[in-house]
Amino acid sequence: MSQLLRLLLTTAIIFPGVALAATADGQPDQNQFFQDEEPNGDDGENGDATSEDDEEEKGPDDKDKLPLEPVRRAEFTTDEVTWASIDVSPDDSTLIFDILGDLYTLPIEGGEATLLMGGMAFDSQPVYSPDGTKIAFVSDRSGSDALWISNADGSEPKKLSGEGVEDYISPVFTPDGRYVVVSKNSLASGLSINELWMYNVDGGSGVQLTETGAPQVPGPFRDNSLGPDVSPDGRYIYYAHKNGGHQYNQEQFGWTVDRLDLITGDRTTVTGLHGAAMSPRLSPDGSKLVYATRLDNETGLRIRDLASGADDWLAFPVQRDGQEGRATRDLMPRYSFTSDGASLITTYGGKIERLDIATGTVTNIPFTAKVDLGLGPDLHLSLLEDTGPVEARIIRQPSLSPDGGSLTYSALGRVFVENMASGEQNLLSRNARAYYPTWSPDGSMVAYVTYDNGTGAVWKARADGRGRPRRLTPEGEDFVYYGLG
Repeated sequence: MSQLLRLLLTTAIIFPGVALAATADGQPDQNQFFQDEEPNGDDGENGDATSEDDEEEKGPDDKDKLPLEPVRRAEFTTDEVTWASIDVSPDDSTLIFDILGDLYTLPIEGGEATLLMGGMAFDSQPVYSPDGTKIAFVSDRSGSDALWISNADGSEPKKLSGEGVEDYISPVFTPDGRYVVVSKNSLASGLSINELWMYNVDGGSGVQLTETGAPQVPGPFRDNSLGPDVSPDGRYIYYAHKNGGHQYNQEQFGWTVDRLDLITGDRTTVTGLHGAAMSPRLSPDGSKLVYATRLDNETGLRIRDLASGADDWLAFPVQRDGQEGRATRDLMPRYSFTSDGASLITTYGGKIERLDIATGTVTNIPFTAKVDLGLGPDLHLSLLEDTGPVEARIIRQPSLSPDGGSLTYSALGRVFVENMASGEQNLLSRNARAYYPTWSPDGSMVAYVTYDNGTGAVWKARADGRGRPRRLTPEGEDFVYYGLG
């Protein structure tokens, strides 16, 4: 059964009378997805909605307010960013990007960045709506990561999804601005294995576009879909795909750029290289695709003509990708075309750069940003450093000397002899872990066993601690000795 057919059947069951249709020109009518769906906050049958009276009693900000209050601050000015996802406003006037969990805007020519959203929440991966009036972003301001939208000036934030332990990655608006497509993973799908979901900006439970196959499909074979982008006509979703989640020390990179047809439900692979193909971004006219790939140990950006298949480097190298990690903020930070498709705005090397699509010329966009981070309590704890004698809580294999005046035992991995009357101690063993001490018949010597680096040995030492212990078993023997008699 195709993905689209499952989507149609699910939609028909949950929302009677709703079917996925195409417009007269053959393009998907995305309005059909949520035609009869109850927005979040309406009084539906599921009982999860909150009444207006409840909202007034709680106050407008209490529900989505983090309990942690800032007690310290980190303030500095920076002209560099690390792993900053960046987007261009539709009128090409403004850039929006994230720094350390806060959102900033910047004139596209550069200058001083303006704080858009700050506070204790970690806000990231902002993206403009097609008309520039809204932004979508990921935030943990409600206690865990969720998908949010707000006005472009940061006002009236509203949560679209996120009710559990979930990651939301790389949101993007559909061309009509009515929906947000995002990658999501949860404990149910398997953390680091993502699905594509689409949410109505007016609210609702969302529509699942891809499936991982969990729990029936074993983890290494589950479909992993990450970093979507929607074609200008709204018909196709381009995204990175592979089977299974993250792993360290990879020698083969399975990510390919795939395309999902929202009309037919068909999925096709657009491109894939040995170093992977990931983080696809379409030009405004849909004719070109920029994606990231790794060559040897460095990552760069390639550009592909979707009509001819011509494929070449756009910028190499840029920055390290996230293929070995869980990619909780995608495999690469977001980059974005200008509205005319002539330039790509991206971040690497700590800077914001403008890449000319035709020539590959890189032009720096200078900026500064005043960072003011609220921090929680200092978690450094004062611990007592015990510099005096160490008290052994357990002694092992105690043995009295023949005259009853001394005791030998193992403690803390060492062998000691202690005078029973004075309490004076002699340390007999030196480096290796030592156990099972036993006395010579005359009480002048103590024999014991050691274990170190996978091998054992038998030693003897003077009971008064003088001189050096003597090894009784040959060097190089691969034996372990458990006791002496």
